[in-house]
Amino acid sequence: MGFLKGLLFGGVAGSITALLLNPQTGEENQQVVKELIEDFTDEVLTAKENIENFQTSKDEVMFHVENSLMPAIEGITQAVKDFQFQSEPRIKQIQEQIEVVQSHLPLEDVEE
Repeated sequence: MGFLKGLLFGGVAGSITALLLNPQTGEENQQVVKELIEDFTDEVLTAKENIENFQTSKDEVMFHVENSLMPAIEGITQAVKDFQFQSEPRIKQIQEQIEVVQSHLPLEDVEE
Protein backbone atom coordinates (compact mmCIF):
# COMPACT_ATOMS: atom_id res chain seq x y z
CA MET A 1 0.00 0.00 0.00
CA GLY A 2 2.92 2.36 0.74
CA PHE A 3 4.25 1.86 -2.79
CA LEU A 4 0.92 2.88 -4.33
CA LYS A 5 0.75 5.99 -2.16
CA GLY A 6 4.29 6.92 -3.20
CA LEU A 7 3.46 6.29 -6.83
CA LEU A 8 0.34 8.43 -6.60
CA PHE A 9 2.17 11.22 -4.77
CA GLY A 10 5.03 11.15 -7.30
CA GLY A 11 2.60 11.28 -10.20
CA VAL A 12 0.70 14.22 -8.72
CA ALA A 13 3.90 16.10 -7.83
CA GLY A 14 5.34 15.54 -11.29
CA SER A 15 2.11 16.68 -12.94
CA ILE A 16 1.92 19.87 -10.86
CA THR A 17 5.57 20.66 -11.62
CA ALA A 18 5.00 20.10 -15.32
CA LEU A 19 1.93 22.35 -15.30
CA LEU A 20 3.72 25.17 -13.51
CA LEU A 21 6.74 25.10 -15.78
CA ASN A 22 5.11 24.64 -19.17
CA PRO A 23 4.30 27.51 -21.50
CA GLN A 24 0.79 26.31 -22.46
CA THR A 25 -2.39 28.31 -21.91
CA GLY A 26 -4.81 27.61 -19.06
CA GLU A 27 -7.24 25.79 -21.36
CA GLU A 28 -4.47 23.61 -22.73
CA ASN A 29 -3.30 22.86 -19.20
CA GLN A 30 -6.85 21.96 -18.17
CA GLN A 31 -7.07 19.57 -21.12
CA VAL A 32 -3.74 17.98 -20.16
CA VAL A 33 -4.87 17.59 -16.53
CA LYS A 34 -8.17 16.16 -17.66
CA GLU A 35 -6.39 13.59 -19.85
CA LEU A 36 -3.99 12.72 -17.04
CA ILE A 37 -6.88 12.17 -14.64
CA GLU A 38 -8.72 10.04 -17.19
CA ASP A 39 -5.60 7.95 -17.85
CA PHE A 40 -4.95 7.55 -14.14
CA THR A 41 -8.59 6.59 -13.54
CA ASP A 42 -8.37 4.00 -16.32
CA GLU A 43 -5.19 2.58 -14.81
CA VAL A 44 -6.76 2.39 -11.34
CA LEU A 45 -9.85 0.66 -12.73
CA THR A 46 -7.66 -1.80 -14.65
CA ALA A 47 -5.62 -2.52 -11.52
CA LYS A 48 -8.82 -3.03 -9.52
CA GLU A 49 -10.16 -5.41 -12.16
CA ASN A 50 -6.87 -7.35 -12.19
CA ILE A 51 -6.96 -7.66 -8.41
CA GLU A 52 -10.56 -8.90 -8.53
CA ASN A 53 -9.62 -11.45 -11.25
CA PHE A 54 -6.67 -12.62 -9.17
CA GLN A 55 -8.90 -13.01 -6.11
CA THR A 56 -11.42 -15.00 -8.12
CA SER A 57 -8.68 -17.25 -9.51
CA LYS A 58 -7.22 -17.75 -6.04
CA ASP A 59 -10.65 -18.66 -4.68
CA GLU A 60 -11.17 -21.17 -7.50
CA VAL A 61 -7.79 -22.80 -6.86
CA MET A 62 -8.51 -23.04 -3.13
CA PHE A 63 -11.92 -24.58 -3.88
CA HIS A 64 -10.32 -27.25 -6.07
CA VAL A 65 -7.59 -27.93 -3.53
CA GLU A 66 -10.11 -28.35 -0.75
CA ASN A 67 -12.55 -30.43 -2.79
CA SER A 68 -10.19 -32.53 -4.91
CA LEU A 69 -6.65 -32.57 -3.67
CA MET A 70 -7.27 -32.86 0.06
CA PRO A 71 -9.62 -35.87 -0.24
CA ALA A 72 -7.08 -37.53 -2.55
CA ILE A 73 -4.28 -36.96 -0.02
CA GLU A 74 -6.47 -38.34 2.75
CA GLY A 75 -7.29 -41.39 0.61
CA ILE A 76 -3.63 -42.05 -0.15
CA THR A 77 -2.71 -41.65 3.51
CA GLN A 78 -5.39 -44.14 4.51
CA ALA A 79 -4.26 -46.59 1.82
CA VAL A 80 -0.68 -46.42 3.14
CA LYS A 81 -1.90 -47.03 6.71
CA ASP A 82 -4.00 -49.98 5.52
CA PHE A 83 -1.03 -51.44 3.65
CA GLN A 84 1.20 -51.10 6.70
CA PHE A 85 -1.44 -52.75 8.88
CA GLN A 86 -1.89 -55.64 6.46
CA SER A 87 1.82 -56.11 5.77
CA GLU A 88 3.01 -56.29 9.39
CA PRO A 89 1.69 -59.83 10.06
CA ARG A 90 3.03 -61.03 6.72
CA ILE A 91 6.47 -59.60 7.42
CA LYS A 92 6.43 -61.29 10.82
CA GLN A 93 5.53 -64.64 9.20
CA ILE A 94 8.37 -64.26 6.68
CA GLN A 95 10.83 -63.50 9.47
CA GLU A 96 9.67 -66.56 11.41
CA GLN A 97 10.08 -68.74 8.33
CA ILE A 98 13.58 -67.39 7.76
CA GLU A 99 14.48 -68.27 11.36
CA VAL A 100 13.11 -71.80 10.87
CA VAL A 101 15.06 -72.26 7.65
CA GLN A 102 18.22 -70.90 9.25
CA SER A 103 17.80 -73.24 12.23
CA HIS A 104 17.73 -76.23 9.85
CA LEU A 105 20.82 -75.22 7.97
CA PRO A 106 24.02 -76.98 9.00
CA LEU A 107 26.50 -74.85 10.82
CA GLU A 108 29.55 -74.11 8.74
CA ASP A 109 32.98 -74.66 10.13
CA VAL A 110 34.87 -71.49 10.21
CA GLU A 111 38.55 -71.96 9.39
CA GLU A 112 41.02 -69.59 10.81
